[in-house]
This record gives sequence, structure tokens and C-alpha cells, in this order.
Amino acid sequence: MKPKVILKHPIGYLPAPKFVLGQDAVFNLPFKPPQRIQTSYAVFEADGTLIVKRGYLWEANFPAMNTASTRPASLVHDCGYDLIKDGYLARDPYRELFDDAMRDVLNECDVSSFRAFAWWKAVRIGGDAALDAPRPSLIHSPPDPLPEVGWQAKSILGGK
Repeated sequence: MKPKVILKHPIGYLPAPKFVLGQDAVFNLPFKPPQRIQTSYAVFEADGTLIVKRGYLWEANFPAMNTASTRPASLVHDCGYDLIKDGYLARDPYRELFDDAMRDVLNECDVSSFRAFAWWKAVRIGGDAALDAPRPSLIHSPPDPLPEVGWQAKSILGGK
């Protein structure tokens, strides 16, 4: 039996056009990176612990209906895809592993099995297109940008 994906700490969210992680979120994943990965938005430990850092922005599986019970799953999935897009992880096998992790977190958060399956099927069908889509380009640079994702949430999080 495969181990469950466990969210160690509750997730805080802040209002924004996208979801903004208000505090670090920690997941124990049943798979591991080839080596420890540290970015401005996440740390993926060699033991399978994924720490998504405060300030991380994500779309939460747009255009799906998002609720408090689905946000942890969309968080782990979007962060995993960002690690793949940014070249930290290989698409194969990590795309499928993060798709499965999303489904497992949905199940752990008491999302109906039908809805969890529908979300999983949607990312299995559309995930390659999401990974192939270019990153949005910046129109204005912030005065003191933080690398990668974190700078976008700076004003919402009080400049930290």
C-alpha cells in the first residue's frame, strides 16, 4: 500500500487574483527528488518532504471550482509542475507523480471520489499543455524583485 500524502500544517490563504500562500505548507510525498531542491518558492527534501514557502502564488487548477478542501491539492500540484517547468525535476516520471499526489490530497481532504477522479483525469489530459505553456512575462519590474514566484506576493504579505 502506498503511503498517503500528508499535509503537516494548516494552510493560510490571502485574498488576491490568484491564491497566495500565507504560511509555509509542508507535505510528505510518497516519492522523492533525485536530490534536495531549494528554490525561492519551495524546498523538496531528499526524503520526499515538500515545503511550499509563504508567498507562493498559484491558480488552483483554473477553471475548476475551487473550495477550501481542494486548495491543498492544487497547491502541491501547481508547485510540482513549477518545479518541472523550472527544470528542477524531469517531466517523466514527476508529472504523473504530482498528478497522483493531487488526487491523493483531494481524497485526504474528503473531496468526493468522483470529483477527485475528475480533477485527476483533467490533469492527466491537460497537464502536458500546462507544462508546455510559456511562463507569463513581467510588464513592470518591482523595485526590489525577489527571484521566481515570491515577489508577486510581497505587497500582500506586508513586504516580507
